[in-house]
Amino acid sequence: MHPFVRGMIAMCPILLGVIPFGLVMGAACSTQNLSLVELLSFNLLVFAGASQFVALELMSQKAAIVVVVLSGVVINLRMLLYSAGISPLLKKASFFKRMLAAYGITDQAYAVLMANESKLKSTEVSLGFYAGAAFAMAACWQIVVVLGYVFGNFAPASLNLDFAIPLSFVALVLPSMKSRSYYLVGLCSAFFSVLLHGLPYSLGLLFSAFIALALAVVFVMKKGLENE
Repeated sequence: MHPFVRGMIAMCPILLGVIPFGLVMGAACSTQNLSLVELLSFNLLVFAGASQFVALELMSQKAAIVVVVLSGVVINLRMLLYSAGISPLLKKASFFKRMLAAYGITDQAYAVLMANESKLKSTEVSLGFYAGAAFAMAACWQIVVVLGYVFGNFAPASLNLDFAIPLSFVALVLPSMKSRSYYLVGLCSAFFSVLLHGLPYSLGLLFSAFIALALAVVFVMKKGLENE
């Protein structure tokens, strides 16, 4: 079986968890009065569900564009770690192919690739497998977001679909909190978000994100020292 097809098949079970978030994203975009063209552009240019949710939430609060962009950058810093993780598998690929791979990297694509790392015997096979997984993820995301957008346009305003944005982001984050350190960072982030809520241009969210990131780095360094 071609590696591309294998990658698509390996991604399929994970897509079941992506579908509800895509539907919520599309419905939320409709409540923000984005056109279908703007929605598709948003999806293609950003293609990062967590930061898209945050961007929509900030836009609904009329936050400054600088705050929206910087918040997305902070949230997506984990992609640097993912890139470092997959680089040994793709290091022999051409520069152009590696750039395409960088665009397609997501939590799901990274997880699928790493889970099957031992079965991928060459750069060509790894790249094909990863491309299949990333393509399946991108295609599914685009389709379900558009479906959610169509549904949102017909849904009554009384449903308050825009409230689903922060709820969906919480649902994305909670499964990754697997230790006391994660919970402590999350609680600190929530505390500072509330404390700094009154800052103009929604800067409180950005500052609380930086504080949480700094705490996470401290915990990681502490854990590393304890393991030495």
